[in-house]
Parts: sequence; C-alpha cells; structure tokens
Amino acid sequence: MDYGHLPNRGIICINMKSFFASFFSVIRGLNSLKIRLAALGDTKPVGICCISCHTLIKEGIKTGSRLFDIPKKKDIT
Repeated sequence: MDYGHLPNRGIICINMKSFFASFFSVIRGLNSLKIRLAALGDTKPVGICCISCHTLIKEGIKTGSRLFDIPKKKDIT
C-alpha cells in the first residue's frame, strides 16, 4: 500500500490507567511523581488492580495484578 497520498499527522498514545493514578494522587494532594499508588477493585486477597502509578508499573505491578501480588510495603498506597 502506498501511504504517500494519506495525510501526515502525529498520533499520541497515553497510558490512561497511569494517568488516572496520577490524577487521583493530585486530587488527594500527593506528589504524583513520588507516590506509589495502586487502586484495587476489591480489598480481598484476590482483588484485582485496576490502576497503578508509573513507578509500580516499572516494578511489574500492572492492571490485572492481584492484591497478593503487590508487596506489603509501607510506601505503597
């Protein structure tokens, strides 16, 4: 396929789950660059992580992680 005749435009992809974690922390007056935040659908051990901040995503805690997969550390909210 020849793409030369199509319009040239930029496309931005945003990780909305990380965005909502950052937004949530800003609303609460927390530093979104330093907070380690994960929001769960349920507080039972099998609860699923709905959103997590970028620092936790780098550590492997992402959407679909279970509560028992998240380390029990005081700095994780």
